Amino acid sequence: MIMKRTYPRIRIILMAFGLGLAGVYMWQGLSIGWWGVPVELPEARSGSVLEVTVPLIEKPLGPKYLCDEFTDTNDRESCLHQVIFKDRDMSLYDDGGRQGCSLEKRSVAPLDCERSLMKARRFVWDHWTKHKRGYVAVEQATDEIDLVTHLFIEPTAKGNWRVVERPMPMLRKPEDPEHYLLDDIIEIKWKRATNEDKSYGLAPGTSYLELSDAVGDSLIL
Repeated sequence: MIMKRTYPRIRIILMAFGLGLAGVYMWQGLSIGWWGVPVELPEARSGSVLEVTVPLIEKPLGPKYLCDEFTDTNDRESCLHQVIFKDRDMSLYDDGGRQGCSLEKRSVAPLDCERSLMKARRFVWDHWTKHKRGYVAVEQATDEIDLVTHLFIEPTAKGNWRVVERPMPMLRKPEDPEHYLLDDIIEIKWKRATNEDKSYGLAPGTSYLELSDAVGDSLIL
């Protein structure tokens, strides 16, 4: 008895549910017809394809400076030693020591810094003019970094004399505008600073050296 009375009710419920689904689909169809406004897209007048490129931000790949990939102090020092000195027999070179000074020291004792730089200039000039092997490290500070330039006065394989620079820290890409690596320096001149040389950190009247390579690019010492 219960089953017979329940069956008509279930049938009615199912019929109502089916009519409800049909109503939903009809409403969606009418909505598309009412609200779907046709839009005319512009036609291409050229046969070529317009390419749009988005500039990508270049991500740094690895360390900026040579030997910075070494976290161990001894490994890094060994790497720097090889970059600076390569396979030179330093027992053949007179040692001019480390001259110049950092930005911090220059702000405290500028006269001491200038005396030290003058000592480096005379060392380079003396070994250059007398054709003697020599090595000197010169620290010259900028507003951003303390740069130490290692200078080697030495003969080439053909017997011609040159000065080789090795600035530290050295960028992995020497052609970067932040650092331009000179070719072999083959000419050295004494000059006296003028007002135009203030950008090099030279006071007017200071005697300094200009070291130039074959194409005329120079290093101010």
